[in-house]
Amino acid sequence: MTSKFVYKWLPVVATLVGVILFAKLGMWQLDRAAEKTLMKEAYDIRTALPVINVAADLLSINQDEYRYAVVEGFYEFDKQILIDNKIINGRGGLDVITPIKITGTDRRLLINRGWTPWSLDRTIFREFDNPKGKVVVRGLLKRPSQEYFTLSRVLPDASDQVWQNMDLALYSELKNVEIQPMLLLRSPDETDEGLERILPVYTDTWIDRHKGYALQWFAFGVIALMIFGYFRFYKRGKV
Repeated sequence: MTSKFVYKWLPVVATLVGVILFAKLGMWQLDRAAEKTLMKEAYDIRTALPVINVAADLLSINQDEYRYAVVEGFYEFDKQILIDNKIINGRGGLDVITPIKITGTDRRLLINRGWTPWSLDRTIFREFDNPKGKVVVRGLLKRPSQEYFTLSRVLPDASDQVWQNMDLALYSELKNVEIQPMLLLRSPDETDEGLERILPVYTDTWIDRHKGYALQWFAFGVIALMIFGYFRFYKRGKV
């Protein structure tokens, strides 16, 4: 009796679980598309606004993210960190993050100065320049991405130069400095300093990819139902 019951209902349960899972994955992709649509709209509006001058006042993520900005001050290379696992054109490398002490205030703005590649065996990275004296830096304001996966839950300490992810709150705590709530991604046309730079671009294709993934997951759910119906009803009726 038990084996007959399992044989009868296991396919039903498995199909139901699969359809629910596929539907949830599809809805998650649609949610991601909606989030990125809002990001693109904010990007399109704010990049068209006048360049802002970053000074002592605290920046607003809701109003200033994706704004082009300029800042004046001094780089603090003793507080510089490198963010690992950044890929450009199939090559692994690191983003160089250097705080700039903003003129007229003790607040810092973290500058993503650009990217430098690892060697093939990941033992050394390409050298880059560290300019001395007062600098004027231009670029795009952006929050660090919160979408990352890590196998290690070990957080960096104050002496670590290479970090796996950019965490502004942790950086402020470990370096004991007050910082602006965003990074400035340095413009590609700025002095290169031996670093490569690519600013993010938000397009409809970037959003449509998630919609395509959603359609695939929904299609998998429909296919699962069709397979179940074929074996449960049509093929059984042919026996």
